[in-house]
Amino acid sequence: MLLIIVTNTSFSQEILKDFEGNQYKTVEIAGHLWMAENLKSTKNSEGDSIESYCFYNDSNYCKTYGRLYPWNSLNIGSEDSILKDICPKEWHIPSDEDWSILIDSLGGIMEAGTKLKNDEHPAFNIQFGGNYNPAVKIFSYIDDHAYFWTSTKFSNSASWMRQLGLYNKNINRSTVPIIYAFSVRCVKD
Repeated sequence: MLLIIVTNTSFSQEILKDFEGNQYKTVEIAGHLWMAENLKSTKNSEGDSIESYCFYNDSNYCKTYGRLYPWNSLNIGSEDSILKDICPKEWHIPSDEDWSILIDSLGGIMEAGTKLKNDEHPAFNIQFGGNYNPAVKIFSYIDDHAYFWTSTKFSNSASWMRQLGLYNKNINRSTVPIIYAFSVRCVKD
């Protein structure tokens, strides 16, 4: 993995690569290093293809917004490695608790969305990649909402997610059916 550290008073960045060679900027917030871009990987660490989508099935959208993943595409590996194999080595899909720590460090759910979208944390680089419902084959909310999976499952058919709207101040926490396809950010172990 290639590491480049850039430091100023508000953030430090590291560039990392996934298994396919895609490069990602990162940002440190509240002592945790997060990807500052949505995941673009189409394969896991073993080189196996995983289910994912580009908005409107157009690869140009994947270049800008990253890929959209059904939750089960992320659930790769043994019980000990659940939700790690899709992220670069030593990184994992954030749990609901990881998201809560990030949000609490930015003033809570009513303030964190604004802070992540404005100049206070521009390096987090919110990408409003929308979502996809494969059951009805509908893409929704490109350039308007960002949806992120957590690694925390709610039930056999639903998982926790976080959602930010372009015009909203807050970050929503909700459970949704795992058939939906959302963006993924990884956080360093």
